[in-house]
Amino acid sequence: MRTARLLFAATLAVVAVLVSGCPTEGTAIQTWWGPLHVDEGSSFSSGGQFEVRAFGHRVRTETSPVRDLLAVSLVSGEQPVTCSVYSAYLEEVLATQDYIDELLTLPEAERPPVQEWYPYVCQNLDGAAVEAFGGSGTYRSVELLIDVSGGGSSGLFRAAPPGDEPPDYAGGDLLVPGTFVSRVYERSRHGEGILPAGGDGAWQAEDVDPITACPGIVNQLVSEYEEGRTTYPDRDSLAMQASTHRYYHLFVAEEQVPLATGSLELAVIMQGWDQMAASGADLTATLFGRVARAPSTFPYTDLLLSTQARTVFVEPCQSLEPALPMLWPEVEQLQTDDSGDDDDSAR
Repeated sequence: MRTARLLFAATLAVVAVLVSGCPTEGTAIQTWWGPLHVDEGSSFSSGGQFEVRAFGHRVRTETSPVRDLLAVSLVSGEQPVTCSVYSAYLEEVLATQDYIDELLTLPEAERPPVQEWYPYVCQNLDGAAVEAFGGSGTYRSVELLIDVSGGGSSGLFRAAPPGDEPPDYAGGDLLVPGTFVSRVYERSRHGEGILPAGGDGAWQAEDVDPITACPGIVNQLVSEYEEGRTTYPDRDSLAMQASTHRYYHLFVAEEQVPLATGSLELAVIMQGWDQMAASGADLTATLFGRVARAPSTFPYTDLLLSTQARTVFVEPCQSLEPALPMLWPEVEQLQTDDSGDDDDSAR
């Protein structure tokens, strides 16, 4: 388990939105970047902000015992994003994932040439992103999965702890009641537009842009999949991985994040969580993410995000439910029926 004394050279002052072309509507999420160290203080530098709108739905598993989950998406694009727009985007990505899955069940000799189907996959992903998010299709989403099983939560959810043998990249299999896990998707170069001043550097020449390098990413992901590598908890979602960078769930033991002008609760807070799926609810969040697949020369290993004193209204969006197994494929690990019933579907 990682613990660290957190030191932040940052304030609660609102800074300018640094994501080029993002709409002014929505709620700003502030970023800080840095490495977490186990035995020494960790210094994070203040980065930029990005504006989000939030959508959520509730998932109740058909298992014994029942797992009751909230799935929340905080989404930023180059044009305003709605529930229907984000749902339609993920529906297209899911259709592309189904196509990939179908091909990977075939012997390699029976598949179309990779020179044909890799670009086809990327063309579909790019077209869906441009239509949904505008511009070049750049977007960010902070995905939250919250365990409200038992119904006794006060509305304050802590990051799910990793247990005695923490994985390098953690996911939804860590969930226990009263906790959350997070995953950040980013369709751009790492931290594009929101890095601290001076964060750009020679590493950018080595960074893979999922917008322009998609076929090469697909090739690598297919190789890893067929070799059985399990580094990432969402390894089965090749379509999402091919079109984005990810920042994975990161637990730290502290419950407060100290800043120069005060502290932030290291948690997701949603007092009206039980009404979210029906009428929406206000949410605040402060959480860590771990950088993945960045060049070795990338100066940051961890990302802190916070709504700070602002609340985000989570709009009910049940149409996102079909995408849950793609955004959180590891959720199936939560759906083990101890009673012997083989039905592990979600509704």
